[in-house]
Amino acid sequence: MNTCELYLYNLSTPKGVQIKALCKQLKVTCKKVNVEQYLLPIGVVTGLLPPPVAPVENKDNLHFLDEMLLFKGFANEEIADFLTAYRNKGIASVELKAGMTPHNVNWNSIELHHELVDERDSLRKMKE
Repeated sequence: MNTCELYLYNLSTPKGVQIKALCKQLKVTCKKVNVEQYLLPIGVVTGLLPPPVAPVENKDNLHFLDEMLLFKGFANEEIADFLTAYRNKGIASVELKAGMTPHNVNWNSIELHHELVDERDSLRKMKE
């Protein structure tokens, strides 16, 4: 998992400390995403895309409070291994998780969050 990076949203908490410790153990780079970065494409936030020419201002103070994880550079098997280690450590769940894909690389964090919330809510309705 040497080229793997995990991006943390709203995890400046004891749970976030646990996740960072797990990342260190697994040699996964762990980075915090700040609210100021939420309107940038996630490809820019993660260094896959160049920064925009003009600064992106969050004039409407768009943000969210949900915890969210973004996996970059993980193969599906590596995500599964990470999540197994995560559960084995007894770390409380983070409901919103996504991997970087060619489909979402140009989305900003607000759009990614919205998509994950919609997916979560749809799954909950299906279970009812």
